[in-house]
Amino acid sequence: MNRLLDSLVLFEQICAHPLLVRTPMILLLNKMDLMSQKLKSSSEPVSKFFSEYQGPNKTKEVGSFFKNKFIACSRTERSIYCHFTTGTDTHQMEKVASAVHIILIRAALESTGVL
Repeated sequence: MNRLLDSLVLFEQICAHPLLVRTPMILLLNKMDLMSQKLKSSSEPVSKFFSEYQGPNKTKEVGSFFKNKFIACSRTERSIYCHFTTGTDTHQMEKVASAVHIILIRAALESTGVL
């Protein structure tokens, strides 16, 4: 859990950086397959490490909880596009890359006033 806490702190610092205050963020929550395995094999609930989490130890619910934790790190109004990924799933990564491409194009068009 230390790496996750470090990631939350780093994401909060990135979101707070003055040059990035209005920049949309793309959040990739990777290794969902490993998290799923860990949740199944662990006898310890997530709530032991994150007392505010009261849900079941299931991938979808825990993933949603962590997504919300990261989104809460941004203290400004911005778009945060979150994707749950498994790096070894090339089909899924292609979908994410396509979504990121669309987000970048939309942001560019919005910044020029076309949208």
